[in-house]
Amino acid sequence: MIASSDLRLRAAEPEDLELAYALENDTALWPYGSATTPFSRFALKQFLESATGDIYTDKQVRFTIERRQADDVWTPVGFADLFNFDPRHHRAEIGLALLPAWRGQNIGEQAVRLLIDYAAIIDLHMLYAIIGVDNEKASRTFERLGFQASAQLCDWLWNGDSYVEARVWQAVIGRDRDRLRVSRP
Repeated sequence: MIASSDLRLRAAEPEDLELAYALENDTALWPYGSATTPFSRFALKQFLESATGDIYTDKQVRFTIERRQADDVWTPVGFADLFNFDPRHHRAEIGLALLPAWRGQNIGEQAVRLLIDYAAIIDLHMLYAIIGVDNEKASRTFERLGFQASAQLCDWLWNGDSYVEARVWQAVIGRDRDRLRVSRP
């Protein structure tokens, strides 16, 4: 398990079905990802049950983000994904989804820090995220974490009304997890 004092990433479990159902069917998140239709509980149950938890086998890994509460109980609040994993080039894309009640509490930034720790453990060379230019909060988060905006993608994301440009934010992961080596364009 990858953890800090008040946040941890653990393997997704079949018990996370309702969390997956809530997040995958949250239409407010659809413009940021590739979802275009609701997911059934059956389909999500199959996904959770079939995932091996091995990024080399599945070419992705989904972690459940848990937050420590005052009573020392861990509460699931979202998912942190590494996907589009390329084992040859040692890179993966980051995806985050948090329940609405947990957004705006710095959990996403903490989760990305833990993903960076995991990426260093498995010797990934690069992490990247594709973020719409209209998502200034996410862009500031990745910039604070040492990611560099390296490419602009024209008309990349459909937000339901129009196409939005996106930026690729990337960081080269060094063995020293406290310091990212950032590629400059």
